[in-house]
Amino acid sequence: MKIAGDRWQVRLIAMIKIPVGDAEVYANDISLDDFNTFRESYAGIVCYEQKRERNFIDSDHKDNILNS
Repeated sequence: MKIAGDRWQVRLIAMIKIPVGDAEVYANDISLDDFNTFRESYAGIVCYEQKRERNFIDSDHKDNILNS
């Protein structure tokens, strides 16, 4: 997104879907009923998202920064 003049805001959002299986209940200190309620609430899949953002990037450098 262009901010001002030749300055940009560069954003990268990465998201992965993680299936929640039976093995996870044994790795956590929760009851089986609570775990099943959690799993049903999210249809057996949780999402992990990470955002990276940099501001006032020179237009000559924005593509290199995004690719790196």
